[in-house]
Amino acid sequence: MASALRNRPELFTDHHVENLCIGLDYLITETSLVSPPPTEEVFSPAVPFTLRPEYRSSSAKLARAVAEVLKMRNKPSGIAIAKWQEICQTDSLPEVRLAWIGDS
Repeated sequence: MASALRNRPELFTDHHVENLCIGLDYLITETSLVSPPPTEEVFSPAVPFTLRPEYRSSSAKLARAVAEVLKMRNKPSGIAIAKWQEICQTDSLPEVRLAWIGDS
């Protein structure tokens, strides 16, 4: 998705980009690497703990791509994108930290 957004931003309407921001906001919590509570399996989280690093890295890349499109369109980035930018500066995973500065 991030690659499509970077390579063909004209295919994404402002509404699409807004919806991506909403989804990215949810993914902040869903991809958190804080140890799962003992009852997490009972609630069937959307992102299983073992897949969170991969999802978190992909989410970070998508957030960067959304930020680039918003900047290109002279739109404010919003709270979710600002949160992801902060996450990318401080996350424990190097692939997340590199997502905002790399060419991935």
